[in-house]
Amino acid sequence: MAVDDYSTGGMLEGEREYSALKKQAFLVVQPDIPPTSINSLPNETLASIFEFAAGAAWNEFLPLQARVELTVSQVSRRWQSVALSTPRLWTRIDGVNGHLAPLFASRSKCLPLDIELLSAPLDKIFNKRCDLSATQHSNGPAKRPVDLSHTLSPLVSHTSRWRTLQVECTHMSEFDLLLAPAPQLETLHIAVSRPEVRPLGAPRELFSGQTPSLRDLSFTGFHPNLTGPLFAGLKALRLAHLNYTADSLPRFLLNLAACPSLEHLGLAHLSFSSGARLDDPHSIPLPHLRSMELRHIDESTRKCILSSIHAPPSLHLSLVSHGNGDELHHIFPRDFDFSVNLPNLPLVRFLAIEHSIRQRSCTVSGKVSEDATDSLFDALFEGESVDFMEKLFHNVGRIFPFRDVEALSLQCDVRGYECPLPSSLAALLRGFPSLRVLALDSYSPAYLDKLIITPASCPSRKLHTLRIANSNVTEEVLMELARSRTNPESLAHEDVVRLRILELSGYHGIPQDRCQGVKRALKDLALDVRWDQYGMTQMEQGSSPLRELEPSIASH
Repeated sequence: MAVDDYSTGGMLEGEREYSALKKQAFLVVQPDIPPTSINSLPNETLASIFEFAAGAAWNEFLPLQARVELTVSQVSRRWQSVALSTPRLWTRIDGVNGHLAPLFASRSKCLPLDIELLSAPLDKIFNKRCDLSATQHSNGPAKRPVDLSHTLSPLVSHTSRWRTLQVECTHMSEFDLLLAPAPQLETLHIAVSRPEVRPLGAPRELFSGQTPSLRDLSFTGFHPNLTGPLFAGLKALRLAHLNYTADSLPRFLLNLAACPSLEHLGLAHLSFSSGARLDDPHSIPLPHLRSMELRHIDESTRKCILSSIHAPPSLHLSLVSHGNGDELHHIFPRDFDFSVNLPNLPLVRFLAIEHSIRQRSCTVSGKVSEDATDSLFDALFEGESVDFMEKLFHNVGRIFPFRDVEALSLQCDVRGYECPLPSSLAALLRGFPSLRVLALDSYSPAYLDKLIITPASCPSRKLHTLRIANSNVTEEVLMELARSRTNPESLAHEDVVRLRILELSGYHGIPQDRCQGVKRALKDLALDVRWDQYGMTQMEQGSSPLRELEPSIASH
């Protein structure tokens, strides 16, 4: 059947289904006769109200018979006439109304079309392969299983009007429909859950390479032609679950260089074959890059990308890596110049490290200031070996340029469990010579021993605020620690700062009848003691673990 014949037949079928929906629509909306004030509104004002309501985010989560464009058409003949004369009401086609695509294409006149045929939100598809049998939005109505060919076929003749195309399918055969030029296309997201078996890097030219307005591009499981013009001028690029040959890497980097206005870059499970390298390193200035996410990228590819991109200091970098800890030494290329390629990392002043014993994983998050809303750096390290956390604690300060970090928060998900070993804390702290504030949550008292100043050891010389939460700390350990960091003899060490603030919260090992005595003894050492024996920690309350530890670190 020809496309035109299909479109005509599909439109008639859509009209019949639309008529059948009228009765259902009346069950959803049964308004009284509109008041005189509404009747007096001019058609242009009514159309604007309809457009505003139809464009609201909640409209896409309604079942078809309750959506604005259908319900307003059933109120009165005048409202129906206005709705049918308002093309903007009919420009969005998704998995709920996709079977009415011919009808929407006709009623939208010549306006750009937004087509979204996804079974799940884009971020979920990008980060993990989705089960296409799940046909529900997390907060939306049940969706019909998307028949991509059936939905797109009647829209092919309108390709020149496509503004947004977001599609997900099982196989790649449907993309023969995506060959006509798309001069108005701004957003293109394609996800293939089970790609066909074919040679790595096989080229696939979409829209005959004619997408001059394209700014947002995302491919998951779909290998585009890296030599085509599809990548030029992008502002957002996401690629996931793709395998190319090593000789395709230079071409990919040239595509990045063709996007000087790029703001968002996301790469997940992307490989250019093991051993990919650049004989002639590229220099790719991306002054507008706001976020870069690298998830499970093979080592050689990651190094080539990081050594080529010159990002601005405001960049948010996100890393996800899996291994036994040895790969930590290979995150960045040798002799990597952070000040040129990733100038955001040396700006980190507040660092939070949370490790999960149960999941053998660790998250590291860095911010430029305590009150900053957004972080400059987030990383998730997933370990296979038992000593994974040992390696991480020993190497974080060596791998990352965090020597100017002033506040550090450490949190564990198993209270009192000594993993990594307490000796690893000393190695970790050596990587932060400027540390002023330290927060420990759910750590064994054995870790506090590593903070005690002795003639042979002087850890964290500039530490003036210490917060201890959910630790079975004893009176003896706490007092020894406090005395060592307030004792004039200890402070005789060069550049050692006196401990001024000591905060305890949550569970601890000091008997209740001794708490007041210990508190008085600590205050006798001229310490500002903040003791919340029974209250929740700030971490448990969901706020920043470092907030309110020190009013103004910059002033000290």
